[in-house]
Amino acid sequence: MEKKIQLVLGIAGNVTSVLLYSAPILTFKRVTRKRSTEEFSGVPYFITLLGALLYLWYGLPVVSYKWENITVITICGVGVILESAYVLIYIWFASSRRKASSPPTLPFNLIFFISLCTFKH
Repeated sequence: MEKKIQLVLGIAGNVTSVLLYSAPILTFKRVTRKRSTEEFSGVPYFITLLGALLYLWYGLPVVSYKWENITVITICGVGVILESAYVLIYIWFASSRRKASSPPTLPFNLIFFISLCTFKH
């Protein structure tokens, strides 16, 4: 019974991680449609990319015992691919003129899935 609970929680963690990594898709559809990053900050996407790269490294057999962390590798691999795309799109459409008075905002879906992912730990 304990193994089944562990499996269900592992799958739930992987699902929330994929949702976290895919949350900015709507934001970047908007960025590409408007051809501008508007008021969005690129910092969360850079930080998430770095986090995914670190966890990917942690899951590799070089660091872990053989392939025991294959789920970490696959989820973080998806994260690295998606976050790299977000960062490249952000850099491509980053505006050289930023409004100094407007504070950076985070999209709701990103905040929601970060919160959801936090509960799995």
